Amino acid sequence: MAPTLRDGDRIWALLWPFKWLRPGMVVLATHPRHGLLIKRLARVDHAQLRFQLSSDNTEPVVHGCDEWLPRSTLLARVVAAPRSLKAPEAPGEPIRIE
Repeated sequence: MAPTLRDGDRIWALLWPFKWLRPGMVVLATHPRHGLLIKRLARVDHAQLRFQLSSDNTEPVVHGCDEWLPRSTLLARVVAAPRSLKAPEAPGEPIRIE
């Protein structure tokens, strides 16, 4: 998810009703081959309860994330990545993820 998120960043994630999810939101999901992922929603199909993921990376590290995934693999919506959790000696404002 670089440059939005970097290795070692901590996140705030909330359970989020599927019907409120929209493309562009950052989510925490489990992938059948890649395990736990933080990715951006590319598409959401509310009728068939499924979604597709995309990455902010210009060179994706995880390939094959463009297939439709069932709602059951979506764990939460990432709402912030407070830099102050990562570096308590230099507190800062949370980075809002929209």
